This record gives sequence, C-alpha cells and structure tokens, in this order.
Amino acid sequence: MMDPVSFWMQANLFWIRLYQSQQETYLRMLCSVAKAVPHETAAEIAAEAEAMKTTLKPVARSTPQSRKPAARKTRLAATA
Repeated sequence: MMDPVSFWMQANLFWIRLYQSQQETYLRMLCSVAKAVPHETAAEIAAEAEAMKTTLKPVARSTPQSRKPAARKTRLAATA
C-alpha cells in the first residue's frame, strides 16, 4: 500500500504525461497541416496586404453625440 504523498505524486505524473502526450500530438498534427499549406514569401504577403489596404477603405466612425430632443414648435413660435 502506498502512502498518500506517493499516491498523489503518481497521480500527478499520470496527468502530466497525458497532457504532454496530447500537446505533442497536437503539435505533430499542426506540423503536418503546415507542410500542406503553400509557403509564401514575405514579399508576397506584404504585396497582398498592400493590395487589401487600397481596396478596403476604413469606415469613418463618428463620435457619439448626446442626442437632443427635437425642438417642438410652441404656439408662440408658430405665431411669431
């Protein structure tokens, strides 16, 4: 029978190894996907970004202004 500290350490090691295995598998999968993606040069990426800049115009955002209620015409203003 194990003492509680040894049991706790063994349990932690199990979960650490499992987590490490999952991470390694995930990285291997990412590497295999990256190999299939065509490699672009930095110049091609920069040219594409510049082309997107010229086609996409930034939307002008207006600052939110406090909305004033519409001025109502009073009888005095209507007769004046």
